Amino acid sequence: MYGRAFAYGNYRKSLNCLLDFISENQKEFELCERAFMTHRIGDAYYHLGDIGLALYFYQVGMDCDPGSLSPKLRFANFVGRRLKNIDHAIQICTEIISSAEANPQNESDEESGSEWYIRNANELINELRERRGNGGKTPNA
Repeated sequence: MYGRAFAYGNYRKSLNCLLDFISENQKEFELCERAFMTHRIGDAYYHLGDIGLALYFYQVGMDCDPGSLSPKLRFANFVGRRLKNIDHAIQICTEIISSAEANPQNESDEESGSEWYIRNANELINELRERRGNGGKTPNA
């Protein structure tokens, strides 16, 4: 229900469904799931126009699973693409790359290995630098 409401732009309903789901199931979540769900709350608040709460929930999401690169990459995306804080996003991506290089993970799942994080962080850095060069506009737009 959360996803459908979000997809149709009903962000208040989406947020309420998400909060209900979390309150009913919070004991069952692992750290990575808590981080993901907290970022979804941030997304809903962003679309509702409350940037302060959106940023807060993105930061809390990173704190939910501090050893994981996934919440950091989602945070970098949020900060860079939505908040347009390119320097901060690039700094986060640089930290992700350094961490992935210092602690290589050879996961069978392509989306959890170090190479995946390094590649995606570099792609985001390049995109944001290009946006900066285009006056903040999305490349090819």
